[in-house]
Amino acid sequence: MSSASEEVQILVENSDSVSTDQEDTELHEDGRSNDKVRKANIKTKEVPSSIDESELLNVSYMYNIPSEYNLVHPSKYMRADEALDSESLMLYAEDFRSRVRLPLSESLISFCNEYHLTISQMHPNSLRIMCELTKLACQDGTQLTTRAIHALYMLQDRGREDFYFLQARTNYNVLHKRGMISSSKRWKHKFFIVKHKGGFGKS
Repeated sequence: MSSASEEVQILVENSDSVSTDQEDTELHEDGRSNDKVRKANIKTKEVPSSIDESELLNVSYMYNIPSEYNLVHPSKYMRADEALDSESLMLYAEDFRSRVRLPLSESLISFCNEYHLTISQMHPNSLRIMCELTKLACQDGTQLTTRAIHALYMLQDRGREDFYFLQARTNYNVLHKRGMISSSKRWKHKFFIVKHKGGFGKS
């Protein structure tokens, strides 16, 4: 098994209702249920989704969403931080532009599980970083681990911001910022539910 430093070196070199899951009673190490831990972490502002059916169809076709995944428009009362059942996931259209794909990568699932986050809590620019790192690792025939990500980047909660960010550690900014989204906030209103029988690997 490779060490975190070896994994880092490889990456540098390659430079229409959804129910609440009432049965998820697995406990976190501090005694709180995973559902409560996740809800406590969620910081997304309460804005309704403005995505429409044509936009959902565009997402489905453009990113070749497999037929076993259903895209569902949220009700007008649902927000991006809504607690969903284990077979439902809230995503932004911007997440797909950030190269998130279905099925989700093992690296992304492991990272979110490690930090008790949902994907919608990660800023799309940080998701883009993770997807690019995963691509670099795949090119080398390896799998990106949470330990390697942690060695390269710090996960930051910036207080008043709505999302969590990956901040490059000194001398480890292996990716350029080219292609990152702008500061426009309009993408925050473009979220929807993805449903998949069997769930998403606890992400």
